[in-house]
Amino acid sequence: MPEDLKFEKLRLLYSFSQTLPTDPIYVFVIGLLAGLIHRVHFVRDTAGAPISVKLVSARSLIWPSQGFSALVNGVAVPEPMTLASILAKDDTPICVELVHPFVVQDEEIQHLFADSYLEIAAMGDETLHYNEKRTAELRQQIDHALDVYNECQVQLRQDDGSRKQELQAFLDIAKKNLSQCSRELKELERQLD
Repeated sequence: MPEDLKFEKLRLLYSFSQTLPTDPIYVFVIGLLAGLIHRVHFVRDTAGAPISVKLVSARSLIWPSQGFSALVNGVAVPEPMTLASILAKDDTPICVELVHPFVVQDEEIQHLFADSYLEIAAMGDETLHYNEKRTAELRQQIDHALDVYNECQVQLRQDDGSRKQELQAFLDIAKKNLSQCSRELKELERQLD
């Protein structure tokens, strides 16, 4: 997951936390979700999700109902500590529904929401395919950068000094390419594992 998307999801989660009732339960849930933000998917409807969490803002809360509810494979989870122990055991996506008027009204955050778990499951397949394709592309770019680097090294040894500056510039570009591609490749391989 790209870092900017993680940041946007965290920002939404933290801003939503300001609307929750003042209770340690909500602080724990927000902290739990923030720690697992790479698995969190905001949805408009949690139906069919293997793991779902629903948070209701104080403004939207109809008493005497709770502002926190969670389901794991259709079974209600009574409190956040139990949910935390369940979430620690696997890496299933967590579908989170946020209930507050601003969630549906704020156009700037709508791109962070999926309609349902089915959309997330479909995206998972697309992401896996993209990651595999991008990994192959990065390996080719690394091979090409290594070829350029090695060729520049050979030509530098044979050069009489007339092309040293030009060859050094190509070496620097190749090093930079290698570094960037290697970082991205390492992140993609981590996601594929």
